[in-house]
Amino acid sequence: MGNAVFHSAYYGMYDNTPDLHPIIDSLESLGLPNYYCCVGLSGHGFKLAPALGEIVSHLVMGEEHPALEYFRLSRFKEGKSVFRGYEGIGTVG
Repeated sequence: MGNAVFHSAYYGMYDNTPDLHPIIDSLESLGLPNYYCCVGLSGHGFKLAPALGEIVSHLVMGEEHPALEYFRLSRFKEGKSVFRGYEGIGTVG
């Protein structure tokens, strides 16, 4: 290993929302009617695609889905984030 040399590297964006949960919402409130987003999946989008597709299809069709309440973009303004931190978890030593 004494003669080892650096070969190559790559990097990519790892998108997270402030509460670590996706945003699934219409962008009509931002002046973009008929635009929808499903973002902030931090690499989990591929494995969650079937469930996310079902949720987004309800959104696009104007139908209710229980998950839409939790993943709205406006939750951050309203102070209704899904994730509030790991309370009570720490190290003992």
